[in-house]
Amino acid sequence: MSISEMFSAVWAFFSGIPNLLPVTVFSAVALFVFKETLEGLRRRKANKRKRRAMRRMLKDELERNKWTLRSLHDCVNTLESIQHRPTATLVVRESPMGGRFMRIEGPNDYAQHPIPKIHSDFLKSNILEVALNDEEVFEEALGAIDAIAEMEHVLKSILEYAEDQEATGLEGFPDYAHKELDDCEATLAAVYTKLTGKPYEEFRLR
Repeated sequence: MSISEMFSAVWAFFSGIPNLLPVTVFSAVALFVFKETLEGLRRRKANKRKRRAMRRMLKDELERNKWTLRSLHDCVNTLESIQHRPTATLVVRESPMGGRFMRIEGPNDYAQHPIPKIHSDFLKSNILEVALNDEEVFEEALGAIDAIAEMEHVLKSILEYAEDQEATGLEGFPDYAHKELDDCEATLAAVYTKLTGKPYEEFRLR
């Protein structure tokens, strides 16, 4: 219904009521209804735009974490492989740009790959807004926060084992970490599919 049609309908409604109210009161009531209806339409459109923007930002953050998950698996594989390379050492270094990377160094070994950043700024900062504006994905978003916390725990353990390769538990850590990361990916995939209707395959680096 257009605005003019809506106003005509309101006018017709009040016109059909017997003249029990003064014209000024009738006009004031009609104007109030008209303004409230316009404000309601404006809020609904604004909320729709906000929900669309939030879904886009959440989608982008999930795609960044898709790459992060892949890199975390690589880090775990590196930790596992160093146990079978007695002449090699594993070191963690910072790049000139501020990022970190893992490096295997040895007489016959050399490998290097970046330590990823886990992306959670948007989701953690806007979970209340998601609750208020997008009930459809709220429960999945809560699960995503838990999954990201588990990814952060796995990354912390990777760095600890990289610094102390004699620490207790390193031998069993790779199997545990791969399983936890797979579970995290399944949780994030559920959110991504709910948002986009597509499988969780796309990734972005920034």
